Amino acid sequence: MNLFSIILLFFLSILAVHCSGAPAVDTNDDGSASDSGDSSDGDADTDTDGDSDTDTDTDTDTDTDTDTDTDTDTDTDVDTDPDSDTDPAADTDTDTDTDTDTDTDTDADTDTDTDSDTDVDSDTGEDSDTTCPFECVSAWQGCDGVEAADYQCANTRQICCDPGATDGDADTDTDADTDTDTDTDTDTDTDTDTDTDSDTDSDSDPDEGCTPPGDISPLFSFFVTSWEGMADSSGSTNGFGGDLGGLDGADEICRIAASRVCYGNRNWRAFLSTSSVDAIDRIGNGPWHDYHGDLLANDVSGLANNVRPAGGNHQTYMVDELGRIHDGASLDADGNGQADDDHDVLTGSNADGRFSGTSCDDWTSTTADSAMLGHLWPRGSGDRVSAENWINGHGNSRGCAAGIDQSMGGGESGTVGSGGGYGAIYCFVEN
Repeated sequence: MNLFSIILLFFLSILAVHCSGAPAVDTNDDGSASDSGDSSDGDADTDTDGDSDTDTDTDTDTDTDTDTDTDTDTDTDVDTDPDSDTDPAADTDTDTDTDTDTDTDTDADTDTDTDSDTDVDSDTGEDSDTTCPFECVSAWQGCDGVEAADYQCANTRQICCDPGATDGDADTDTDADTDTDTDTDTDTDTDTDTDTDSDTDSDSDPDEGCTPPGDISPLFSFFVTSWEGMADSSGSTNGFGGDLGGLDGADEICRIAASRVCYGNRNWRAFLSTSSVDAIDRIGNGPWHDYHGDLLANDVSGLANNVRPAGGNHQTYMVDELGRIHDGASLDADGNGQADDDHDVLTGSNADGRFSGTSCDDWTSTTADSAMLGHLWPRGSGDRVSAENWINGHGNSRGCAAGIDQSMGGGESGTVGSGGGYGAIYCFVEN
């Protein structure tokens, strides 16, 4: 090969390389250029970024309920005998009840966070022809680490190298982040119940340290309350009237009166009837004796339905807790120089010792109409046998108000003493 041939081949190779980047051209029959495909890249590219972000935050609920209930009940009952010189008894009851309830309820509820992030990236390329849109290199050179694409180069001895882009790419990125904080429920129930019951009973013998009078009989088990005893117990010279504090209060009046002569430790009962209790059923079976030891009656049959008690010693009188005789002639308690007319005594009973129908509202009222009366000593003459009855003398009092009238013939109306008396009661030892 001569030098001219070598130079010619060199220029042809340069020309081939230069023409390799140009598109293929067809010619028509008339010699005009014809392009069966657009030389440009007719790519239809769709890029969708579908970002969906959902954030759900559920509340935290804390409920604290504290309930403290403290109930303190202190009951102090001091019962001191008003006659301190003869009865030093003191009865003290103290009750303390403490109830404490503490309820604590704490609820911490669900906290949920949900994050959803969805990215959809769609890249769709549709080319109008198969011409390489990238770099064409010599087949013997290769694509240098990248893949060859399925496109045609103008020079059939060259290949199309795809630098890494993908035609028709669909990229979906979904990020779902769910954070769930489950319910925390704390229940604290504290129940503190403290019951403190302190019961102090200081109920000494009411007659402790007391010396009985020398002339009192150990059989002492019956008396009628004196005017002085009723005045001391009530704190008034007019006495209690018809309000004796019910049967319990009347029994206590008897006990206090008996304690004046050191006999308060016996089971004393007032001989009184109410709408629900009969006097004859309150005093036991007998026998009963007065201060001096004289027999009143051996049993209840010697008391009920008898004008005077059957013992035979009390036909014309009764004896009080101090041993004094009440007969309408011997006693001048108020010191006015005249014998006391104190014959009326409260009973609320008929001659049989049962409820008569009137009792100053069961011995709780000073405003009620009246109460049935008995007679300490016979107050009448001739055939007025009823005027002699120790339980049911002559009928009802003139009222229930407190008052005293010991003058012969009676006095002011409306009080328990207006017919001649001071509101006295009979007292028996229940035995």
